[in-house]
Amino acid sequence: MHTLMAAAFFLPMLSRAQVTVTESFTGTTASGWVFGGSPGSTDPYLTANTVDTPGDGWLRLTESLNNQATFALFDSTVFAVNAQIQIEIEYVFWNGTDIGGAQNGRAGDGMTFFLVDGSVDSSTFEPGSYGGSLGYAQRTTPSAEDGMQGGYLGFGFDNWGNFAGETEGRVGGLGTVLANGADLGYPNRIAVRGPESSDYEFIAASDALETLSGGGQMDFPASTTRPDQTGADYRSFRLTLDANNQLTVEMKFGTSGSYITAFTADLAAYDRPDTFKVGFTASTGGATSIHEVRNVSVVMTPWQPSAFEWDNGAGTTTWGATPGAANTNWYHVDSGLDNTTPTVNA
Repeated sequence: MHTLMAAAFFLPMLSRAQVTVTESFTGTTASGWVFGGSPGSTDPYLTANTVDTPGDGWLRLTESLNNQATFALFDSTVFAVNAQIQIEIEYVFWNGTDIGGAQNGRAGDGMTFFLVDGSVDSSTFEPGSYGGSLGYAQRTTPSAEDGMQGGYLGFGFDNWGNFAGETEGRVGGLGTVLANGADLGYPNRIAVRGPESSDYEFIAASDALETLSGGGQMDFPASTTRPDQTGADYRSFRLTLDANNQLTVEMKFGTSGSYITAFTADLAAYDRPDTFKVGFTASTGGATSIHEVRNVSVVMTPWQPSAFEWDNGAGTTTWGATPGAANTNWYHVDSGLDNTTPTVNA
């Protein structure tokens, strides 16, 4: 038996189509995006207006300068309820500097891709703390700073290695790894932290990406020119959050490679807001890097596997008298039920 969705009867037609939002950042404009940063930071900008030719640009989130803290917010909502959301992002981190010592060779700090409650707009948006919190989570040292208002999920691309740790006042994490009194952290990992309502608690993280089959290093700190994006240095990220809040995070290393699973997580405990907005934060500290992204794609697919949908947009005919009989006014994702009159449970 299949239950008819009441809304499907009263609406002329429920959309079952995918909705896709894309932004290449390769040109000289990016409609709907708002850029900003803390005092002393260089706000994100489109490199096609400066160092690259139009059509071949990137969104540069940070320069390779110390103590940068920036954000880019797409100030339009994407729907969240009863939908699978899949997001793909190309990224490149390069021209880094380190601070030596136990963390020698690491650029800093990293980037976060975030989902924030759609009720937040550019006038109320406040990023979280930077440093190891990467503009998403809170931090209590060296001073108390709040996490992102309305944040739902923050995916940290962590060059330096603090985002997955439980240091600096963040809630939960992989623990502390010390060497000669220095916190080694968890560099070259992708990790996710939860909503504001959970105090941005740690959810999951990958192993070190270079240890995964088909994996590698996220960043290119020794490259003083942008790594070639037509071969082995290409990098891409994909997240899939299905309608049941099951998360899969994948990474791709090289144009000829395939996406590999970095980690999965069950997010059923975290209620979704009705809508999301998406964006990026990025930061540097004593260690630095250029952080750039482009070709962002957000695909939203309504998912109602047991629901019939009214498929007569003109609304010119009736429900249908015989359950199960042929009726082109009704749609169902199951091909055996499609174009039949639904049976309503008693």
